[in-house]
Amino acid sequence: MFEPDFSAAKLDEATFVTFTHAESQLLSYLSRHPRQTLSRDQILDALTEAGSDRRDRTIDFLINRIRRKLKDNPKDPKFIATRYGGGYVWVAKPESVRQEPADDAHVFISPMRGLDAASSDFAPGAVFAESLALAFKDVLEPDLKVALDIDAGSNRTPPPAAAIQVELSFFRDSDGLECVVTSRAGEGTHVVLAERVRLSNTRSAHAVANSQCRELASRILNESWRTKVDANTFDSPLPIAMQNASIEQFDSRKTLEEIGPKLKAMRAQHADDPHFKLIYATYLHSEYVVRGFEPGLIDPARRQSDLAEIEQLVLGALEYAQSRPHLGVMAAKLLYFVDRSYKPLALELASNAHRSNTAIAPSLAIVGQFHGFLGNTDTAVDYLKQADALSDPNSTFDRYVLIILCQVLIAAGRRDELPEYRTRIYGQHPLLRIFLEPLFTDPDHPSMRAKGAMFVMSRARTTALLSNLHFVWTRLCEDPAHQSNALRAPVSLAVRRHGRSVVPDEIIRDIPGLFI
Repeated sequence: MFEPDFSAAKLDEATFVTFTHAESQLLSYLSRHPRQTLSRDQILDALTEAGSDRRDRTIDFLINRIRRKLKDNPKDPKFIATRYGGGYVWVAKPESVRQEPADDAHVFISPMRGLDAASSDFAPGAVFAESLALAFKDVLEPDLKVALDIDAGSNRTPPPAAAIQVELSFFRDSDGLECVVTSRAGEGTHVVLAERVRLSNTRSAHAVANSQCRELASRILNESWRTKVDANTFDSPLPIAMQNASIEQFDSRKTLEEIGPKLKAMRAQHADDPHFKLIYATYLHSEYVVRGFEPGLIDPARRQSDLAEIEQLVLGALEYAQSRPHLGVMAAKLLYFVDRSYKPLALELASNAHRSNTAIAPSLAIVGQFHGFLGNTDTAVDYLKQADALSDPNSTFDRYVLIILCQVLIAAGRRDELPEYRTRIYGQHPLLRIFLEPLFTDPDHPSMRAKGAMFVMSRARTTALLSNLHFVWTRLCEDPAHQSNALRAPVSLAVRRHGRSVVPDEIIRDIPGLFI
């Protein structure tokens, strides 16, 4: 049994041998190309550097020395066979190399079924499996491990930490060797992706496998993320489900900016999928909710383009959403965000979905926010308090509900009810106090922290912040008094710091009562 790095091997209970660095390198290289004849030149190219001794006899010398240590008979080899006129072949059984522990693997590639029966040449399958493992490592965070266990039995279960299990089933037809790649979510039986891949057995097999596997690994991760989103929508609104799925998938708080390219790639693959249309429309909306204060996102042309795209996506998925209440409430919210003229349709959608929705906590939150926009404050507060009671304390969803509740109370002029909820929000993360205090503070007696947050903000960012607050919040409020109440604190702070010209034109136009 070899160590994973081939620094040593245990031949039996009493015999343990070690290898030099050069011997370990050679063994490692051979093992990565099982049952594949490697010429001396290929081995030399892989192991030597410029200026090194590149004679064929160097490889022969190392092979002979390794054989002596392993007691490997060249006439009946267990590890390294000679192909006269060709080179050397690694013929050891896969179980002869101890696998790295897979207990904490995020992606677990196992088992490999059918390869021995499908092909006398183990190399193409092994190359493909190794390339797939490397492809996952390239696209995952460095601290997320990928385990390849090529000798695991068919009943082997993935380790508890594994978010994704990939099974490789090999078979041969008249055109050559193929593999069915089946990906599952952890220990579950739900298949995330299943695909047939034809393997190459040419000199360019490595390059072909690398190309195939890069695309395949990305697609498996994307489909796994989508599966997690679907599962999370029964506990959280779609935007929170998307964020939670990203944390589960990547084990890090990926920003929308980082996730965006993945979603765009997935959109091309799911152009006609109504569910993904809603996911992508939610992503476009969330960009403004989360990143809208960035100056680049206040461009009117970009906003109109995104609104048009959200409208097209939601209308294209409307029939699908109406039969799925947990998505129907989100579709209603997105339509109202696009244009208040959709109010009758959005109200009908939201009401119908809420009546039959079993994902009740997110439904209460979204419909509660809707009532807040419409000025039905008592109903909005009642729904949001119920959603709060159903949420896990200090969760992302809990924070989402509390922030909406505070916004509803501010817009309704009920600031005296804020302290309890504001304290709970600020207790979840210290940065939330800095970001939210300019919105939550008393406009007539602003706190020092609110003044300080506004003081360090550039003029351009201040304008972007005010513009975005109006875009995602106050323009959706039907009651002009609610619009004024909502923006009074941040606008007052901004004018004190930068002068009235810092206020975007659309706010001056839409909320004239703010400046009376």
